[in-house]
Amino acid sequence: MARYRIEPGPAVRVARVELYLAGEGKTEPGLQRAVAAFPLKPGDVADHRRYEEGKTTLRRQALSVGYLDAAFDPAELTIDPAAGTAIVKLTLNTGRHYRFGAVSLNQSILKPDFLARFVSFSPGDAYSTRRLLDLQYALDDTEYFSRVEVIPHPEAAVDGQVPIEVALDPNKRHKYTMGLGYGTDTGPRGTLGWDNRLVNDSGHRWRSQLKLAQTDSSAQFSYLIP
Repeated sequence: MARYRIEPGPAVRVARVELYLAGEGKTEPGLQRAVAAFPLKPGDVADHRRYEEGKTTLRRQALSVGYLDAAFDPAELTIDPAAGTAIVKLTLNTGRHYRFGAVSLNQSILKPDFLARFVSFSPGDAYSTRRLLDLQYALDDTEYFSRVEVIPHPEAAVDGQVPIEVALDPNKRHKYTMGLGYGTDTGPRGTLGWDNRLVNDSGHRWRSQLKLAQTDSSAQFSYLIP
């Protein structure tokens, strides 16, 4: 059986970080903050994992604010084993700045003008992944749909405007709930609920709930107009 003794020697440390922005987004504040927060600094151990995390954060920030063609050129982590040093050279070319194009809401259960109220941006507004997520969350919260998928199509952009497709599958119209319990002050108790998630194509809905107990029972009904 062979045995080996490994002497790791001193860690390779970063001697220099050359990090630049180019393209239309070179003065974008969020990208400049990401550059300033790059996880490798001169004197740090040359950790390749942190190098890759820094690259990912920079590119993700660029994409989130509308620089969809952002790419690194160059992207180098050069190590000099004899000197025990490393040099980071990164230039993120953001490319052009994209904006929102037309939004297609693909569904057939609600009036288009009613559903359009949930879209908080207009064609020509600066592209933002945060606003796309906000749109998805807002439509999810309505409970009108069992699936909400917001799909940007940068490959179909015209003059820098990205069309947005929103794929929507209708939810079940009726929702039923039931609960059973026991309380020392009420004895056995139960609840029954019946919601109509979609009364009409204007998004109206109604909710009803019946509570039954030995000491107290009640019924509630509400009609909601968004």
